Amino acid sequence: MLVMMLKHAYFLMLLVVQLTCATVLHAQISSRYVCERRSAPFVSLAPTANAIFPDEITNFAGNVDLDDGLKHDIPLGFTFDFIGNAYSTVNVCTNGWVSLGPNAPTPTITNDCVNLFLPAGPNNVLAPYWGDHFVRTLADDSFGFRRTSIRYQTDMAADPNLNGEPGQFLHVFTLEWNTLNVNDKTDPLSTATFQLKIIQNPMAHDLTTPDNRAIIEFHYGPTGSAFHPAGCTVGIEDSIGSSFMNGLFPSTVANGDSTRLSHSRTTECWPPGSCVEGTVIVFTPRLSDASVSDGTGAQNIEGTTAFPNPCSSRTQIRYRLPNAGRSSLTVFDALGRAVVHKIRDASNPGPHSVAIDASTLSNGLYRYRIETGSAIVFGSFAVEK
Repeated sequence: MLVMMLKHAYFLMLLVVQLTCATVLHAQISSRYVCERRSAPFVSLAPTANAIFPDEITNFAGNVDLDDGLKHDIPLGFTFDFIGNAYSTVNVCTNGWVSLGPNAPTPTITNDCVNLFLPAGPNNVLAPYWGDHFVRTLADDSFGFRRTSIRYQTDMAADPNLNGEPGQFLHVFTLEWNTLNVNDKTDPLSTATFQLKIIQNPMAHDLTTPDNRAIIEFHYGPTGSAFHPAGCTVGIEDSIGSSFMNGLFPSTVANGDSTRLSHSRTTECWPPGSCVEGTVIVFTPRLSDASVSDGTGAQNIEGTTAFPNPCSSRTQIRYRLPNAGRSSLTVFDALGRAVVHKIRDASNPGPHSVAIDASTLSNGLYRYRIETGSAIVFGSFAVEK
């Protein structure tokens, strides 16, 4: 009996340790990124972009594999900081995901998309549309399939509003799966085009953690006329597979973190999560490890109000900071898409007021998030014209 009791106590202790570790890791990924939806037209890469040719997509035996193949060590053109580690290359899979490398172990190639939510490999993953997909080549033309291309490029782009300072530029790495045969390999018309973008500001060295210099975006383009969208996973996962963020749940409410970090929901429509053309899923870096509150009185943010509320053409969002530091304000529409994003690099202590131009906003309820280096607070206002 004593032996049995000791065994039960031992397994209970292991369970507690596992749950504690998982909780810590969940806090780690959620403290670095916020999941948002934005709206932007889809712009496909030019045919002159760097191509990942089908004969370069192989399995671990070195054989060409257009079903579950992987192309290693695609260069980003800059260093990308993700969950405390620096990467300059990615490994691209035919199944709609990339793993960061080569610092991470060689990833497992799998079409089992629920692995995004499990410790089983691959880990260290950015997954715009992870499913059981297939690359089609010239040999498939006679069967009615359209040829797939997987291509990438790195650009320097002007930063219009990310940090509010003119003359800043961004590194933008874009990877595109074009006309990928998705989910149903027997249907030539089940195709989709989508992109992963990693956007990094090389000048933003004053931020509190390296992660805060990079944004991850998933863009969704045209599909075939018989497209099968269901059953794929969308999100990001850490290097050991114990912490993930499900991209189908935007951060439009303060208590949404527990859902994003635990729910294994898969896609049901296109674009994933919203079914609204032009939707972009964005993982935006937090200013630092920040606590979250809903309403007034968050740790460093006080007296949060919007006036007038409702508004027709303009409203002022007011708040008070007891300490100097960097602050940001993001406004979300009813679909969870960020429609306004403003950053103040140097916010003095005391009251602040940020003007929001609502003249271009449709009628409805909008939610806003104010973030400092130590706290996040949410509020809302309505637009009525």
